[in-house]
Amino acid sequence: MKNERSDIVVIGGSAGGVSALQTLAARLPGEIDASVFVVLHLFEAESLLPHILSRAGLLPAVHPNDGMTFEPGRIYVAPPD
Repeated sequence: MKNERSDIVVIGGSAGGVSALQTLAARLPGEIDASVFVVLHLFEAESLLPHILSRAGLLPAVHPNDGMTFEPGRIYVAPPD
């Protein structure tokens, strides 16, 4: 039986935390062996946060979809609402 390990990093913040998240994304190594999950309290109906974080660092950031398999080396941003 294979010993599977899932490492995750979970980050939560408020609307004022975008700058701090950009700084964090810029410092995450491209070979990080963990999935990074971000939840940020936003007032907008649409979030550009995945685009902002993808541009800030080496890891791609996306809003996850139902049934998506999480992979290490990616940032998953909770969609608004």
